Amino acid sequence: MSLKYSKWLTLNYLVFLLVGAFLLDIGKISRMPISMGITVFIMIFAWKAISGFFSEQETRKVDLLIYWGIMLQLSIQGAVLFLKTFRYEIVNIGFLVFFAVLFIIYRYKTKKELVLLSVLISMGMCTYYINFKN
Repeated sequence: MSLKYSKWLTLNYLVFLLVGAFLLDIGKISRMPISMGITVFIMIFAWKAISGFFSEQETRKVDLLIYWGIMLQLSIQGAVLFLKTFRYEIVNIGFLVFFAVLFIIYRYKTKKELVLLSVLISMGMCTYYINFKN
């Protein structure tokens, strides 16, 4: 099982992150469109992880862990966007998940194209934490 178009997905996420953060900063959009965009990316990785469990081919469980880790990073990013309390703790948990995903990717030498996406998700989480306090 492989994630097709991972570079395209990373580029789309980068554009989404930059445009969403800019428009939220100048007050042109609310947080809801950003959370809906994050949800779309969560659903992409959830679909890949769930379909991997039920695929007819033998799927490496490491790939599924990577997809679940990225999905968890996106969920934490959504939480940082909306929550008013415990934001610092949530960001720390997000970094632990980030380092866990990086460790799995480099330990098993697989899915290295998703490292950039994982870094961008962490950068987006920090952007929402620093710039958009409730």
